[in-house]
Amino acid sequence: KNHLVGLINEKNILKALSMGEVNNKDSVSVVMQSDWITLQVGTPIEDLFKIFDQSEVGVVFDKDKFLGHITKIDLIKYIGE
Repeated sequence: KNHLVGLINEKNILKALSMGEVNNKDSVSVVMQSDWITLQVGTPIEDLFKIFDQSEVGVVFDKDKFLGHITKIDLIKYIGE
C-alpha cells in the first residue's frame, strides 16, 4: 500500500546544499522531512497555530488518504486574502 514517507521543500534542499551536506548523487532521503504533524481534513484552522508551534508543516489526510500539506506560509496567505 502506498503511504507517505517524507516531504521535500526548498528550505531543506538549500540548507543542505549551503552546508555541503548533499550533492546531486545523494538519495532524496538526505533532504527529506519526516517529522510532521498529521491532520484530518476537518481540523479547524485555529488549531494550525498550535501545530505550527511544534512543526513547520501539517500533513492533511481524509481518513487514510493523503490530500496534501499545509505550511505557515499557506496559512499567512489564507489569512491575508
